[in-house]
Amino acid sequence: MKHFSKIIATQEQLFHAFLIASLNEDNIDKNVEILLHKVGVNPNKNNLNFQMFDVKKTLHKSEILSAFNDLYFSSFTQQDEKVLLIKNIDLANTSILNAILKTLEEPPKNTLIILTTTHIDKVLPTIRSRCQVFNFYEDNKKEILEILNKENKAFEYNTLFVNIYSGLEQVKRNINDENLKLLKEIQQTLNKHYKSNLELINFFYKKLTKENALFLLSILKLFFFSIFAKDFSIFPSFWKDIFRNWENRLKQQKDKFAPKHFEIISLIENFIQSLETAQNFTLQKNNFLVNFYESLK
Repeated sequence: MKHFSKIIATQEQLFHAFLIASLNEDNIDKNVEILLHKVGVNPNKNNLNFQMFDVKKTLHKSEILSAFNDLYFSSFTQQDEKVLLIKNIDLANTSILNAILKTLEEPPKNTLIILTTTHIDKVLPTIRSRCQVFNFYEDNKKEILEILNKENKAFEYNTLFVNIYSGLEQVKRNINDENLKLLKEIQQTLNKHYKSNLELINFFYKKLTKENALFLLSILKLFFFSIFAKDFSIFPSFWKDIFRNWENRLKQQKDKFAPKHFEIISLIENFIQSLETAQNFTLQKNNFLVNFYESLK
């Protein structure tokens, strides 16, 4: 949550839709409050610009359609930010999901849509790909990390793997020679070619495969996420110089935490979500690398 609050606080203009996921509903509520505070909404007070629905409770298509119609109408008549919060989106029926998807594809002006879930794996990829996704797994991280540190004497990358994978067995399974070799190559490339966009893109073009995409892209996302949040604690200390070089590079291009660079995280997250679809991986990969190159300019 510390990362999330820092990221949101630095954004001049928020993305039009967010998906907040966590196993802990209290953590979800706290992060939703951060977003609402950013746009000046107090959920505990009556506010004509704020509507909230919980799919766990009775929610009919007519209710959600009415809420969306209000958003479109008010976007033409008022300049104030409108906020629509829908909790437990993973429980929504097909009719509601179709209505939400249509709105996400053509979002009204001056509107912020917030979706929440405790089971992100049950949220449609088409919904996820149209949102800025924040997936929190605070619940078991500390316990998993303690077990890993005892078993392999505080291996330098334990914290990083725990932030990529959920569940002890999944983390253990992915701390393997192949991933560690790729991780070392990523580290060396980010260190050596932080001034050369073409060299970076060439490296990722050669190394990015359908089999390693989740791991490689997650490393990349967490790398930029750490820079923008100014918190490098999930990476080993010997990455310190790499972060400093990249931070200086980004600051030279624009003011720190520039919205354009925040788009890098969204770009990577969208590619990760699209891995679960039936789209052609080669086309996805090429499209991602082109957009990634443009975002680095």
